Amino acid sequence: MKFLHGAALTREIQRIVKTKSALKIAVAYWGQDALKLTKISTGRKDIRLLCCLKGGKSEPDVIKKFGKRVKQIDNLHAKVIWTKGRAIVSSANMSSNGLPSEEKKLRGLVEAGVLLTDPDQLSSIGRWFDDKYQSARIITKDDLKKAKEARPIGGWGARPTKRGLIDALRDGGPDEFKQQRIAFALWKSPTTRVQQRAISKFLREKPERIEESLSVHRHDFKRLDQYVEWDDIPANTFLIDCRYRRGVISEIYVTKTFDVNKKWGIVVDGEKTRVNFALMSVTREFNYKLARSDKNVIRKSSRALWKKLGRKRETEAGVIWLHDAAPLLLRNA
Repeated sequence: MKFLHGAALTREIQRIVKTKSALKIAVAYWGQDALKLTKISTGRKDIRLLCCLKGGKSEPDVIKKFGKRVKQIDNLHAKVIWTKGRAIVSSANMSSNGLPSEEKKLRGLVEAGVLLTDPDQLSSIGRWFDDKYQSARIITKDDLKKAKEARPIGGWGARPTKRGLIDALRDGGPDEFKQQRIAFALWKSPTTRVQQRAISKFLREKPERIEESLSVHRHDFKRLDQYVEWDDIPANTFLIDCRYRRGVISEIYVTKTFDVNKKWGIVVDGEKTRVNFALMSVTREFNYKLARSDKNVIRKSSRALWKKLGRKRETEAGVIWLHDAAPLLLRNA
C-alpha cells in the first residue's frame, strides 16, 4: 500500500489508466477536462465505468464518449480505479479540482488516496465493482440531455441553471419523477405556539441525540421544520410544502427529510406528540426551480391536489408523490 496525494495522485492515476489489462472505474463526478487530465482512451473496449449524472454532476459530453461501457448510479460517491495488478482508492473526482497537474495548481480541494497491490484486496474491489455495475442503470439520451441542462454555467462553483418544475413535467411527464423522491406535503393547520415551544425546549435539551440520529449539526437546528403527528412523512425526500386554506394552496416552499425516518416523542401539555423533522432552505440541493409560474400552477391545482389526498384529508394533512400529482398539475399548466 502506498499513500498518494496532490499531483502524485494525479500522476499515478494517469499511469494506471494506461494499463493494458481490463480497467474498471467507479468515480462519481467527471468534469469537462477529465479526459485531458487522466489521458484515458475512450476507444478501448476493455473499460467499464460508473458515474453519477444526476443533477448534472458529470459532464455528459465526456460520459457519452464511452458509449454503452458506462452506467450511472444516482447516489454514487466512490472514487475507485481498478486493474488486475493494482488499484487506487481516493477522494479525487475526475476534474481539475480533484486532479491538479502540479501542486501549485491545486484549486482549493486537498485530495488523497492509496495505491493497492495486494491480490486479496484487488479481488475484493473487483467483486464490489462488478456487483455495482451489474445493478447500475443504463444511460439514455434523455439522461444525457437532463444532465446537460443541469450542468453549471462556467464550470463547477458557478450557479447551475435549473428547469422549472412544470417545464420538467411537460418534457418528461410523470415518468421523469418516478425515480426521484419528491412529494407534496399538504396541510391545513400550522403547529400551535404551545407545540412550537415544546419542540424548541426539546431541541435545547436533547441536541446530542438529534445530531447523532439525524447527522445534522446543532448550528442547523434553526433550519429545522416540523411535521406533527404525520404518519406518512417519507424519509430522504424533497417535500413541496403547501398550506391548504379556504380552497387555495399558499406558503409554498421546499424542505428535505432526513435519511432516517425518525419520529420523535415530544411532550406537549402533558401528552406525547410524534414529530418528524426536515431541513428548510434546501433550494441549492433541489434539482428544479419553483418559479412564480410554477407556484401559480400549483395554486390552480389546489382543490384537485387536496381531493387527491382521499382519506388523508380527515387528518387535515397528507403526502402525495409528485409523479402521482403530475397529471393534475399538467391540466392547469
